[in-house]
Amino acid sequence: MTARTWIAVAFAAASAGVAQGFGRFTLGVVLPAMRNDLGLSNTVAGSLATANVTAYLVGTLAVAIASSRITLLTIMRIGLLIAVGGQVLCAFAPGVIVLALGMFCSGFGGAWVWIPTPVVASAAFPPE
Repeated sequence: MTARTWIAVAFAAASAGVAQGFGRFTLGVVLPAMRNDLGLSNTVAGSLATANVTAYLVGTLAVAIASSRITLLTIMRIGLLIAVGGQVLCAFAPGVIVLALGMFCSGFGGAWVWIPTPVVASAAFPPE
């Protein structure tokens, strides 16, 4: 296996960790704190989580369309930028509107990272 292949696999793993780990899997842990810090109701907090999951669904459809036009690693790069941008928005959100936009970007970018990751990894290790 070439060094370029190892770099692609390492990039896929790290990107998936950032986009999914910080963008989606920690949401359930930090959502109550976000609700309390911003003085939100449970309904509004739930709507924020819904924005993230809905964006992920929209992102998966967008990846299906984009994958016929651009390479999977490019899709992952774009997704990582969107997901990290969304996470930065969430970190510095002064209110619920900016937070919802950050949650949406995080979910959308997460789909752009997560969907191509198994394909990139499996291409690096073809069946023998």
